[in-house]
Amino acid sequence: MTLVEQNITKPNSSLISHGGDKNFDIEQCRNRLKSTNNLILTLEDELQLLEEFSNFDLGRFILENKGLNGYWTAYVMLHGPKKTNLTPLETWLLNDSPAMLATQERFGIFRAELQERIKDGMSIASAPCGLMDDLLGLDYSNTKNINIVGIDFDNESLELAKINAKTHNLSENTTFLQRDAWNLSEQNEYNILTSNGLNIYEPNGEKLVDLYKEFFKSLKPGGVLITSF
Repeated sequence: MTLVEQNITKPNSSLISHGGDKNFDIEQCRNRLKSTNNLILTLEDELQLLEEFSNFDLGRFILENKGLNGYWTAYVMLHGPKKTNLTPLETWLLNDSPAMLATQERFGIFRAELQERIKDGMSIASAPCGLMDDLLGLDYSNTKNINIVGIDFDNESLELAKINAKTHNLSENTTFLQRDAWNLSEQNEYNILTSNGLNIYEPNGEKLVDLYKEFFKSLKPGGVLITSF
């Protein structure tokens, strides 16, 4: 059984990336669509999309949580596109939608940039790490004494990341920290820090500046931040 075939519990509502409506009700959503005057599509099309999204696990998670946790991020980037017998909407979402294709391409770019930079004795971190495929999927065969750190506020993601580290035979090299990315509480710690996607969930520009300041403090002099905007 792969990681994305294992069941996990609904995420904590305090997580900005997937802190949606724990009491989501599809009938209430239908009624909201019917009562609004600023729909992007026709009401018929909006209602049809709602029904189609509710017919597969990824779609239901997005409806309920308005974002992706570590499990579903890994599914979107690596595992979902390989699956068969998907609904037509999920097939399009994973393989053709611009947003998902951009996410998948970004993940590939990040891994290539990380792979090029790792050297002996480095300390490298991911925040939020999710299932940590960005770091655990790298080739460390030609490097020694690498310290890998996964940082996430979502305990479910951390637990799955620990399993992922065992799968890649990297448990002895890996440390996991349950922390808010805005409060890493570390200075001059990492040679490389990567942060994939967190900033898209925070609309407040001042809070994003605070986030990047926290990242800067955690990096060693000359350290590298790999992120996207």
